[in-house]
Amino acid sequence: MKLKHLLADFDDTVFKHTTDFDAIVRSNVANLLSERYGIGSPSEMQDLIKDLRRKHGTDVLQCAVAKDGRISYGEFGRRVYTHRLNELKSIASSNADPELPGLLARLKMDKSILSNSPDFFIRIILKSQGLGEQFQKIIGSTSLSCDTKPSLSAYIHAIKVTGYTPENTLYVDDSPRALEVPKQMGMLTVLISPEAKSDKNASVVVRDLKELLRML
Repeated sequence: MKLKHLLADFDDTVFKHTTDFDAIVRSNVANLLSERYGIGSPSEMQDLIKDLRRKHGTDVLQCAVAKDGRISYGEFGRRVYTHRLNELKSIASSNADPELPGLLARLKMDKSILSNSPDFFIRIILKSQGLGEQFQKIIGSTSLSCDTKPSLSAYIHAIKVTGYTPENTLYVDDSPRALEVPKQMGMLTVLISPEAKSDKNASVVVRDLKELLRML
């Protein structure tokens, strides 16, 4: 197997979330849902989010609320991912790993992102972390039209867009569930996990992306 292509998840794989970053996003989500659904308590909010995801068959909240009809996909993205955007970019920039751009640049493979986050937001955060030039393709929930991971069609779309075959693609994710389909398709799969030592769907388990890049 000759690997030619690195296909990586974004959240907590390429971009490591922090408590302060996530707090802003959660606050934006809570304010929007409170406004449109008329709820306020944290327990009601969690129940609503669970119900929306279960009802519409997706873990991606932006897609669930769009299917529910009260908030369009575009409006959700604008309200949640652009409110306090300068703060989010500042947090991402201040937590950027100085080694990662060089390690990615030295990798002699094309590199792509496959994520359930919105395409535009992925690009903004990558740029904030000095990684804007490292990935040739960004395939997020916008590109996937909400047919997101771990559905088979999401990975098929990524393979089609990038032009590589599963057999020469290395897929990396921090979610064991997201590795099952790529493995079945014939990709070499890598799990990012600080704790796990092995996983049935992972050919390799590493602590973080830097560890993997040093191995390649």
